[in-house]
Amino acid sequence: MTELVEQGSNLPATVEELEQQLAEALGDTPDDKIVEELGVGGRYLPYLSIVQSGSKLSNPPFDLPIGNFALKRNKSVADDLGKEIDIFVCHWRTKAMLMDNSGIKSIFDKDSSEFKEWRRLAESKIDGYAWGFEFLVYLGETGEYATLFCNNPTLRRAATESIMAFTRKFATLEVVVVRDEKHQWKGIHAQRCSTPLSCPLCIEDAAQETDLFKTEVASGQGNEAEDLDASEAVEEEEDR
Repeated sequence: MTELVEQGSNLPATVEELEQQLAEALGDTPDDKIVEELGVGGRYLPYLSIVQSGSKLSNPPFDLPIGNFALKRNKSVADDLGKEIDIFVCHWRTKAMLMDNSGIKSIFDKDSSEFKEWRRLAESKIDGYAWGFEFLVYLGETGEYATLFCNNPTLRRAATESIMAFTRKFATLEVVVVRDEKHQWKGIHAQRCSTPLSCPLCIEDAAQETDLFKTEVASGQGNEAEDLDASEAVEEEEDR
């Protein structure tokens, strides 16, 4: 469509002519370098989760095998990564999270009064609250960065007793069965990765992603997106 106005009008006759006049009237456009410097904001990474028996991930439309790692990309897309994944552990941080009707909010300052209150509420099993240790990892199979939020007692122990030891190192994460006298559920064990990653790690990219992860801590802004079902990142200890 090229005709914009009736013949005889004082306005330009075509869209292109109008755009040209508007461009001249409005002046210079913003410098594209601003976008390069500031980014678009809202940096959302996919996150790792274990497919538990009561998880949405084990049901349609996902139908992922129980006991496997899943890479959750958004509300409708999740990839099956199997029972073992090779990773590089870039960094970790403390995190408390609130999920309610208004959205998702994260706090990273463990010394803040709000963090301590959310932690108390999470440990009291109040709906919507979670706390734990969140890792930034590079996935050797897919060549992507993702987060792993260890937010139940079993995963927090795995974080402190196993995964943290591999910070800045290559590791293999394995889904393991944890048992007591009456129950069993899924946990994670980390060990040294003994084989090269399928997708080699770029040092410059790892440094950039880690810096962004640290910046989120300093700013108090997390990477939760509205189109991610963050409740799936909160791991429930099944059969307990």
